[in-house]
Amino acid sequence: MRAWCISDGNLWLMDGESPPEQHESPFARDHVARAERGKAADAWKHAPGDDSGGGGMIPRSMLWGGRGAQGPAQPPKFKYAVRGPEADALYYVLEMSASSGLFHYEVSQKRETRIFHAAKFRCLGLAYDHDRDGFIIAADNKDGSAHLAVYDKAGNFKGNITGGDTVDAAPSCSRMHKNTVLYQSAGVARHPQQGYVMAFSPSAIHRLDYLNGKLDTLLEHKDFDFLAPREDRHGNLYYIRRPFERSGLEEAGSWVKDIVLFPWRIVKMIFGYLDFWSAIYGKERLRSSGGPKHLGKEQDVAAMWLHGRMIDLNQVQIEDDRAKGGLVPASWQLRRRSPDGQDVFVADHVVSYDLGEDGSVVYTNGFAAFRILKGDPVRRQHSGLIESISAA
Repeated sequence: MRAWCISDGNLWLMDGESPPEQHESPFARDHVARAERGKAADAWKHAPGDDSGGGGMIPRSMLWGGRGAQGPAQPPKFKYAVRGPEADALYYVLEMSASSGLFHYEVSQKRETRIFHAAKFRCLGLAYDHDRDGFIIAADNKDGSAHLAVYDKAGNFKGNITGGDTVDAAPSCSRMHKNTVLYQSAGVARHPQQGYVMAFSPSAIHRLDYLNGKLDTLLEHKDFDFLAPREDRHGNLYYIRRPFERSGLEEAGSWVKDIVLFPWRIVKMIFGYLDFWSAIYGKERLRSSGGPKHLGKEQDVAAMWLHGRMIDLNQVQIEDDRAKGGLVPASWQLRRRSPDGQDVFVADHVVSYDLGEDGSVVYTNGFAAFRILKGDPVRRQHSGLIESISAA
């Protein structure tokens, strides 16, 4: 097996039977060093006692939105990694606290090149476009929607190729049709007066010829999300299917349930609030520590976003879930649809996957990486939580 994995925000190369090798970005390393130097230079502004509020337990700066001494900056995180035109070329998105950038990495030379870096840029998917020698990027619009945009190899923006009040994400370029991109798309439902996002429709899979504007809907169903489409050289469509979760506003009769559960939710809210502050200041949860082993205390207040859905890491039972199957339920299935419409199951508990140049399929259940070429999958364990995988 040879694949790139993003685990806990870090990028790892899994190659054969060798232990996973971590890739460290020079740009990320310099970014952290600059942040630390800036923090040290400003340390005098936040000396103890400046905003203590008379020695109280909680400083005034932490209450009612006050600004006091800032905590450690968010460490840079790898978000997406895709192979370029040669096996030696890797492209990835690196996300900092207030900006993101696209980078090129030459594996054999271990040389990193920054293609572009922009403030408030958030990527929801990256694909290398072999036909144009450029990139298709799903970019967040800051209003709850996201659209696909074309960039050249130098990182210059060439224009959007999708639009509307939708979340278009997870692009991949077709291996059968030139200038064609496949992607997942969900409609946005907004409040009629205020305009904020209230809900999303199930994700469908579209195929777009972005030169002539021809758009085909390949998969769509009111009860399922269809995610992360990939097409192999034989025209087979791979995708992740999971049950669609409707918001409380969409459920018929939800107001009756809300009335019945209102007292319980109030108690749960108060307990959660006290439990949070106990974990922050007392380093100990109010809830019982018995039962299955969960993630460590350093990840007590944590979540992972996978294809637009939050996975509460506090609910992850490491040993049990590694044995049972994965980070996500078995209903998250990797499936393959042939050109004649035959749809077959490939794997379950699938968090992320990719297609190799040799016809193989690599995928992860969040705890381990798998490769399918012929016969049963080959498994490689990983110590962290894998959120993304791509064929190397």
